[in-house]
Formats: sequence, structure tokens, C-alpha cells
Amino acid sequence: MKQSSFPAKFALPFAGSAGASYIRTIPQASQIGVSAGAASLTDGFPPVTFDPVSAGGTPPSGADMNGILNWVTSVLQAYQSGYFGAWDGTFATSIGGYPMNAIVSGSTAGVYYVSTTDDNMTTPGASGAAWQSLFTGLQASLGFTPVQQGGGVYQAATKVFVGKDSTYSGLRYSYLDPNNSNALTEGGYLVSSYGTILSGSTQVGDLTINPDGRLAFQSVKMADVYTVAANLSDVTAETARAEAAEGSLVSGTLSMASGDQQGQGLHWSGSLGAPMFAYGPGAGSTTVVQVALASQLSGYVGGGLTSGGNYKGEELYLASNGHPTFAYDGGSQQLALPGDIATPMPFASSGTYTVVQGVSRIFFEAVGAGGAGGMSSGNENTESIYAAGGGAGAYARGFLAVSAGDVVTVGIGSGGVSPTHTTGTPTYGGSTTIAINGTVVLTCTGGQSGVWNDVTDAAGGSAGNVTSGSGCTVQLQCNGGFGGDGQSGTNLANGNGAAGPWGGAGRAGNGGGVSGNGPGAGGGGAYNDTTTSNNYYGGSGGPGYAILTTAP
Repeated sequence: MKQSSFPAKFALPFAGSAGASYIRTIPQASQIGVSAGAASLTDGFPPVTFDPVSAGGTPPSGADMNGILNWVTSVLQAYQSGYFGAWDGTFATSIGGYPMNAIVSGSTAGVYYVSTTDDNMTTPGASGAAWQSLFTGLQASLGFTPVQQGGGVYQAATKVFVGKDSTYSGLRYSYLDPNNSNALTEGGYLVSSYGTILSGSTQVGDLTINPDGRLAFQSVKMADVYTVAANLSDVTAETARAEAAEGSLVSGTLSMASGDQQGQGLHWSGSLGAPMFAYGPGAGSTTVVQVALASQLSGYVGGGLTSGGNYKGEELYLASNGHPTFAYDGGSQQLALPGDIATPMPFASSGTYTVVQGVSRIFFEAVGAGGAGGMSSGNENTESIYAAGGGAGAYARGFLAVSAGDVVTVGIGSGGVSPTHTTGTPTYGGSTTIAINGTVVLTCTGGQSGVWNDVTDAAGGSAGNVTSGSGCTVQLQCNGGFGGDGQSGTNLANGNGAAGPWGGAGRAGNGGGVSGNGPGAGGGGAYNDTTTSNNYYGGSGGPGYAILTTAP
């Protein structure tokens, strides 16, 4: 087929000037049962238009025929005019998506898209859409032959044209200026660099002379930052400055005092096998001394007298057992740590001790507080007028296993207070406790007060007891002594308090018992021999106590 054989184009669509009553828009939905004999995209001309009129048929409508042909020729006229339809989402849905290689126009003039898949429902230009530009891979006409088409390494979108300069022996380039409607714009001269590129290096690109008269250059990558090269005069001046200021010096000396001298040289002596240091005010008056090596000084402590049985010290170091050790030319001795020296620490009140380096054990003695003496209430033999004495606090002796940094806490119990004259309600001296890092490992409970059982029975207070836990070794313990009994029936007896580990028991007293005056001792019971009806209280128990002694 020849181009000249192409049929005549539709100058206007079929029935383009038909009156409204002679042309009808063809609907998509079937018109059967809606408009008798009317055509639709669904049915075309319905079956009733194919029946004879004599049989009740309806002839096809001329208005429908005009409408169909007008629609078809309108579309053909658009394509004959060179128009590619715009993408239509509704139309895409109705046809199940555009086919592969379908072409649609974009919203911007000159932009067209080609479908890259069948049943394409995606929107052209959107991220991930199955459309590509119609002109992908094509180069726009530039009006001249560029250096290279389609870009390349380090080449921007502003394509470059290169030609030989007629005035200077070299190449001159021009480029498309994007800020001036891509007009061809004069650039400058090109300088080529040749030779082997060393590992890790980059060939030189643009060269220029900066306002200071120094060479400035970029890499072939044409980075924005230029590197400025030094001139020969720069190197010469710096060499002269360095030689004048530093050439003959080892180093400067900060704040030289009277008698100090400037260092002039430091070198290795091959004959002596040692470094040599030179100092002095200048040439002709320099002193050279040998410098000792580190190996010659290692472990050296100092000299000292070696006569009269003395030895020269050689080393001071920390041994594997954690002790500082002093070595001399006749042997070595370990030096004492604070923990090596036994230090008794008494605790008359609560407190703490932090274990120091070298201490691994702490010996202890501890006693709970004593119980108080009982109360006397009565004025004749038929009543409890002779109260009982208080029991002693429990005692323990042993040692604790500790490490440096452990915190040992000692709690000291308070002496018991005489109870009110009531059956079954005795009081107790406070417990003395020892804890390591917050965990109680020893408890020595306090003694019981004198007990009032009834008007004619007063029993001595019972002793405390000892309990221990992990990390505490009890070598000796004593649960203390019972307080002396008071009145039993018509038998009147003085209820003295029980003695503590260091004595000091409180005795019974007329009109009030005497308090225990030794750690852990019980207080004496009160009695009344005046036949007056008075309440007299027993003496208080002695407070608890503890002694800690450190050991390695």
C-alpha cells in the first residue's frame, strides 16, 4: 500500500450537522424493555428490529444509525489528526486494563507513555507503574554532534561539544546552558593529563592559577574543591625558617630557669650501645652525656649504705598474694598491709566496718543485752514483794570469712527495762547482731527480765541464745545465765541478776533493783521490806557489746 492510497480523512464526523431528532447518543446499557427498538452497546440493534413489521417488529431507527456512525467517525477523526488518547482510569477498568504496547498521552505536552504489560491498571508516571516513556533510549536533537550521546562517567545533562581552537594549540569546549534555554555556550580550554594512574591516586583534571600566583588543580572527577600547590619560593622560605628556628634543637625548653641549658642533640652511640644527649649554649661549648637504658633502671629502688650489714635495695613490686614486696641484693621481704596488723575494734554502740586489702578474717566476741530485774508490788508475805533477777544475754566467739570491700555491720542491743507487774508479760534485752553486706550471719539474743508468775511466785529471767549463718564460724558460745529467783510462797529471796561474760551483774535492792553494769549482765530484782504498798522496779539489763579484730 502506498501513502497516496490512504483513504480520505474525515473532515467532520458522519451526521455532524444532523438535527437533534435525527441523531441519538447510543447508551451502554440494554434498552430492551426501556425504549422499544432502541440500539445499545450491549445489544446492538435489539431482536425486535429484525422482525417484520407485520409480525409486530420495530424497524431500526435512523437516529440510532446516525448516532453510531457519528461516534465511530469522531474517534477515527481524532486518530487521523494524530491524537493519542489520554490515560483514562474508568476506561481501563471497563476493558480490564490497557494492553501491552498501548500508547497514551501524559498531562504534560510532549509526554507519552507505553504500556509494558497486558491488563495494565496502573497510573502512568506513578511510582512502580507498568508504563515507560515513549522516548526512553532516544536522544533529543541538539543541532550538532555531541561528544557522546546518553551521558557517561562524570558527564552532566548539559552535553559538551569539543573542537580545536584556531588561536591556541589546544581544545576548546562548549556546553548546553540549562539556565539559558539550553543555548550553546562557550566554555573554556581543556587540559589533558596522561600517564599511569598509581594505586589509590586520581588523574589531574582542571588546572588554574589562583590570585596568589600558585597552581590550583582539581581531580579528573572535577570536584568543587581545588588543591593549591606550593611554589618553589614557598618551599625555599619554609626550609630557611625551619633551619633557623629548629634545625639545631632537640626540642624547646619551657620556662628555662637559671642554670638550665638548651638541648642540642640526641643520638645513638654505636660504640657504647647507648643513647647520647648533648646540651650547652652552642657550638664549641657542648656537653655530651650517656643516657641510661630502661633495662638498666628496671627494678632499681635506690642506693643506701651497704656497710654494717646493710643491703642495697633493688626492687619494689606487688607479689601475686597481693602484698608489696621489697627485694634487696641479699633476698626479699614482704611488707605489711593494714590488714596484716591485728586491730581490735570495740562496738559499744551500733556501727560498720569496711574490710581493707589484706584482711580475709575478722575475729569477734559478741554478747546480747541483759534482761531487767522484776518489779516488786506488795506489802506482806502473801504478795510478791521480792522480785526475780534478769537473765544474761547470749555470748559467742569466732570469726567471719570476708573479702576486701565487704561491709560488716554491728548492731548493739539495748539493755532490758523492768516490766510492769503483770503475769506473762516479761521484757527482753536487745539482740546484738553481725551482718556482712546486709546479710545477718550472727545473732546473740538478749536475756529475759525477772518473771512474775503470781502473787507469791517470782522466777529468775532466762538466758539468751546464739544463732549463726553462712560466713560465720562460732568457736565458743554460751547462752548466758538465769537470773536469781525471788519470792516463792513464804520463802523470801533476793533475786539478783545473772552475770555477763565480763561480770557486772545487778544485785537485788530494797525499793528498787540495781542495773547490770557489765555488757550483757542482768539487772537485780526489786524487793520491799517496809510493809508499805508500793511498786518498785528492777534494775535495767546491761547493754550488748561486740569486739571485732581483723586478721589476714
